[in-house]
Amino acid sequence: MNVHRNFTTGFVLSKWDLHMMCAAKFFGSWSKCMSRHIGAVIVADKRIISTGYNGPPEGTHHCDSRERMMEIIASFYNAPAVLDTADELLKSRGKCPRKVLGFKSGEGLHLCPAAHAETNAIVNAARDGSRVKGATMYCYCPHPCFECTKLIINAGIRRVFFLDGVSYDSQGPLLFKAVNTELIPVQKELVDQHYLELDPQWNM
Repeated sequence: MNVHRNFTTGFVLSKWDLHMMCAAKFFGSWSKCMSRHIGAVIVADKRIISTGYNGPPEGTHHCDSRERMMEIIASFYNAPAVLDTADELLKSRGKCPRKVLGFKSGEGLHLCPAAHAETNAIVNAARDGSRVKGATMYCYCPHPCFECTKLIINAGIRRVFFLDGVSYDSQGPLLFKAVNTELIPVQKELVDQHYLELDPQWNM
């Protein structure tokens, strides 16, 4: 079995782990988010028991719909950028509304209807009656955010693979450390390369 060693952490990443990170990337491609595509896979006993990607709750309006634009305009507040008219925001359909309003990554989340991939994976498991306690989660994203971290811990997930890089916030890693959750950062380039090796057509 092919393995890859992370020389920073010393963790040996198996080919199976890479497969699951690629699965998370694949499910992330299902997301219709106009900001980023994130996927998550929950695995127990080498079986995928749940998947998730970032997106709004089932049955609600997506950010590229006129209905969602009107909802944002009606409740809009605290945006760094000042728009002269609501028409200006409506003309920007197809772009992330938070970015149009001047918010940086991770800001203006009061306007974002999407649930994160990790959250949706846990919710989907609960809805299907799948047990996730003691399971492993693979995330095609940097370190899970603070809110997702809380859910991952309370769900009893004991290992989390994620893309190596800068964390969205400083609080999530502290919570994981307190409960001894095993965290395994994986190089994005390694996952992306393996993804193409599995099926070059996935990147078409």
